[in-house]
Amino acid sequence: MNPDSRHYLAFNLGYPNAYDKALRRSGDALMVHGKCSSAGCYAMTDALMEEIYGLAREAFIGGQESFHVHAFPFRMTAANMAKHAKSEWYPFWKTLKEGHDYFELTRQVPTVAICNRRYVVNVSMAAADVAKLNPQAACPAFHRPTPSPFSPKPGEQIAESRVVAPGPKMRTAENMDSDAPRSGLTKAVVSSPAWWNRMLSGFGLPFAK
Repeated sequence: MNPDSRHYLAFNLGYPNAYDKALRRSGDALMVHGKCSSAGCYAMTDALMEEIYGLAREAFIGGQESFHVHAFPFRMTAANMAKHAKSEWYPFWKTLKEGHDYFELTRQVPTVAICNRRYVVNVSMAAADVAKLNPQAACPAFHRPTPSPFSPKPGEQIAESRVVAPGPKMRTAENMDSDAPRSGLTKAVVSSPAWWNRMLSGFGLPFAK
């Protein structure tokens, strides 16, 4: 976590992860940061980075030692997948879509195993610890549990309420739902889906235009 980044706010994604190392990929310091441009990192703009950084900070304050980051090349709808079906990255993106679809259905972070130099998403392994697999070795026997759709129980939802972290902000409750551009963003970008809650560390490979 870097609150003094020259790109406003930033945190390190931890690249390369076990998957990247298994494929002998080089590089480091892959950051998520503010501003509108980047040299190979994720530039989120200052206003949106403020929200992302605040969520990460509060997770640590709340006792978490880490947090998952989901990164996708585009919103992984069937139409977008068909549009990019000829991409060399399409087989890899199909794996990412498994995690994307699991979250969309359950609102839970999917289990991700790394074995046989690939990601295996939403699996259960009776004879192995998913977090301690050898990324280079063959995958142990596993099965995919049937996911349960998210269905909040009555009385467990907070309606018409916002959780606001303390401190000054570029975005406020008053302007959050307005049509006014923020940090130079156009209305089209501002109204795009909230991608930040569906990122996964190590999934940040080349983005499709």
